This record gives sequence, structure tokens and C-alpha cells, in this order.
Amino acid sequence: MKAFVILSAIAALVASSDVVVKYSAPNLVKGAEGRSGKADVLSLTRHAMESLALPEAVVPVEPLAVSADLFKHTAGYGFVVVEGAGEGFASEKADYAFQKTMDLQEASTGQLPHLVSVLAQGVKGKNAKNVVVCAGDSVCGSVDKKFTDVLSTTNAASVEASLWSALPALQSTSPADQLVVRELTNLKLVIDSIKKADKSVQGLYVASISDLSGLAAEKQDAAKAVVASSVQEFQTALKERYTNAGLQVLTLSQKMKIDMVELSASVALARQLSLSANATVANKTAAAPLTIENIAEYQIILWTAVILAVVTFLAISVLCGMDANRDSLLYAKFLTDASNRKND
Repeated sequence: MKAFVILSAIAALVASSDVVVKYSAPNLVKGAEGRSGKADVLSLTRHAMESLALPEAVVPVEPLAVSADLFKHTAGYGFVVVEGAGEGFASEKADYAFQKTMDLQEASTGQLPHLVSVLAQGVKGKNAKNVVVCAGDSVCGSVDKKFTDVLSTTNAASVEASLWSALPALQSTSPADQLVVRELTNLKLVIDSIKKADKSVQGLYVASISDLSGLAAEKQDAAKAVVASSVQEFQTALKERYTNAGLQVLTLSQKMKIDMVELSASVALARQLSLSANATVANKTAAAPLTIENIAEYQIILWTAVILAVVTFLAISVLCGMDANRDSLLYAKFLTDASNRKND
């Protein structure tokens, strides 16, 4: 009975977590909109890698209700992780062409920091000029700095001051309140980075808000409202900066704290993805993404080779079957006189 109660509680937690997947154009993704299906962070990471046309390890993952288009890829991709929210954010479709909501397997979220690191390595390994901006203690703390760009903090003081003004219920002496304001500040700075990003290269933008449930009950509603508006601002900035943009907003019912060592199979799969990205960075030989141009070039080379082979075969066949006697057409011009009459 006790085990049943524990399992029921875990199931309730999982059911209250979700992920919203958005795309700026309908041709970037395959699948139906609305709310249906389940997702885990490994499948979501693999989905992002496919959308960004990153080199991938061939690993089995749980199928998603959506899939990235094979030929059309995103230039900008964003992740926003909100812990302890208890309710979804970014539910408004806004001007995005596609939106899909799926239940998130919260037991898999402990892999997020590692998988974000894998994504950062893949983006930078594909092109060192690509932009990777990551801010948030819970998700970005383990990402190697050599795979990320420096987050500009020029306006950090003014942004933080405005947030304290917008959240008068929060106290600057409370560690939990300080954490929320600091991570909201980082989220705002990531938004500024998106607005100033170089559109000629790909960009990956990640931000997280740590456990909102750590706030006092009377402060949570105000904080959630500011977080929700900031997430909306994030997605708007991403869409305006990149014509082809993708976004995942992960809303967790609790703080990421589950021991993932117990999930050995999932960890092994995540490691395979990481090794694939590491090999790309080390060798500097990232596999080219499959595009229309690649397929067209392959087809041209293939059929040109086939035609040349057929022509060569026919020419050899004709030569082999040709009559080389003196009365044959081959020698006709040598057997004519000056008056263009053949000799008898």
C-alpha cells in the first residue's frame, strides 16, 4: 500500500510537468498541434539536434509526437526551463506558426545539464562562430565555458533594479528571493543577447529559473507572473531575430533533484550523444547535414556517371561489331577516286 502511494505521488508530479515546443514556420516540423503525447529530455535534445542539423549519434530514443523536418532547419533555437512552477508557461501561441504541448517525464530532467552541454558542444563544433548563450545555475552550471559565449552584463544592474521594483513582495535579504531575481535578470540578459545576435550564424539560447516553490506562498503568484511575461518576451525576441526559429519551454513541477544514476540506461544513451559531439569538436570534421543541395549534387554525379558508363559500353560494342574488311564503310573514303566514284 505504501509503495502504491509513493508511485501515485510520483505519477502526479510527472503529470504536472510539461514541455511546449514551438516553431516559427510550419515547414520546420512534422506533427499535429495541440496537447498530446509524452516526452523525455533525451528525446527533446535529439529533436533539437535534428532541427539544428547537428551531427548525431545513432541512439534509440523514445519517439516524440513531433519530428524535425529533414531538409528545412532552424537558425535559432531556445530552451527555457522553469522549476517548481506547477503550471505551464508560454501557453500563448503568439505569432509562432506551430505549437505542441506534451507531458514531460520529470524523472528524466536530471539529464538536462549534461544534455545542454552536449548541445553547446555540437553547435560550436559545427561552426566555431555559432552563438551559444547559457544562463541559469541549475542547467548551465556544468556547461564548459569554452563552448559558450560570454553573457553581456552591461545592463545587469539596471535590469535587476527594475525587477526588484516590479516584485515589491520579494525581499533583498531572502536568499530564495535573491536567487529568483538573479535568474530573472539572467533571462533578461539572454533576451538582450538574442536581440543583438548575428543572424548569419546559428544560435542556441538557454535560460533557467530555479525552484519557484522555494518562495513564500504569498510571493509565488507575483513571481510566476513576471516569469511568464519574461518567457513571452524571450520567445518574441527569438522569433523576431530568426526567421527559422525553434523553442522548447520546459515547466517542471519541482526542482531537478532526482538521482539519475539509477537510470543507467538513459545515462548511457546521453553519454553516446556526448561522445558524438566530442568527436566532432576534436576532429573538426562535422558531418554535413542532409539538404536539397546535397541530394541534387549526389543525383547529378550519380546519373552523369551512369550515362558515361552506358555511352562507353555502347561505343565499345559498336567498335567490336564493326566489319573492318576493305569493302566496309570504314574504308569507303579511301577507296574512291578523284571523281568521287568508287574503284571497281
